[in-house]
Amino acid sequence: MVYYVLFEDKIVCFYCGEDKSIYRREYTDGKWSRAVCVASDVRNCYSVMNNSELICQETLGNIILCRQKDGNWHCDTVLEGKGNYPPDMLMNRIGEAVVYCLPNGRERTLVLQKQKDGKWTQSSLIDGFVPFHGFLYRTVPLSDGRVILVYRKNSARQELGFRMIDKNGDMGAFTRVYTSSGLITDCSFAEDNGTLYFLFIVKGRLSSKLMYAHLQSDGAFKNGQPLVLWEGGNTDCACIRRKNGKTVTEHVSGGRIYTFEGGEYGFKSGGIKRTPYTFKKAAVINARGMSDIIVPKDRPYDADISIFLK
Repeated sequence: MVYYVLFEDKIVCFYCGEDKSIYRREYTDGKWSRAVCVASDVRNCYSVMNNSELICQETLGNIILCRQKDGNWHCDTVLEGKGNYPPDMLMNRIGEAVVYCLPNGRERTLVLQKQKDGKWTQSSLIDGFVPFHGFLYRTVPLSDGRVILVYRKNSARQELGFRMIDKNGDMGAFTRVYTSSGLITDCSFAEDNGTLYFLFIVKGRLSSKLMYAHLQSDGAFKNGQPLVLWEGGNTDCACIRRKNGKTVTEHVSGGRIYTFEGGEYGFKSGGIKRTPYTFKKAAVINARGMSDIIVPKDRPYDADISIFLK
């Protein structure tokens, strides 16, 4: 995953290179700074909490916390890996708690563990889950201080949903976004002043559907159920963001980037762009909320900066 963090009129990008290192670049004076290595010999499985703190997994399995202090990065082991090359493990700090995943037989399990009086309490099971294509699950801080945990629940059918976790580690019930007999391969979501917007891909035998859901303040979904925005061949890189009070979606299919723009009265095509490049998804974190954008796979730090300036 690639992360862009917006703070104090600055833009910072974190990404994992081909050499299994995590890098940080800062956009200042109209250009990107040189890449600074945060951690080496790590997996492309990490979470960014702010512009100067992240948690990642070393190749051998240890979970390390990396912090920037006085211009330098320092990494400390917070959990030692057991066995040789265990499965990918993602850990996220949420106030006085952490969320992480563990292997549990043939499935994977999400776990919550709190810290009380300086000591860690016994871990509690959240749910069994199924990883998405390209990432395990998502945890992102929201503008109200809570964190949203989005995942595919391990059940007889594909269930996409989320839980809210506050700064004390108290967790809400599972909210179902969509249940499908097809495979939910990708998911993106955006927050705009407390309102949540979801975009996800459901893959069937013959085609893929790009679906949109808008969660209103009362917890109900607008229009009662998700909308199908597009249907076609192989589809990936579902991305959604908010722009000037409207919703903008992007996805990649057949070497083309498709864009849709919408508001209260529906969506319209925002254009189709053919490109020779391959792309991946990046998460954008800022004070108002978060969103996803598409970036070049071989230059993940080279996003369209105008998106952040508008």
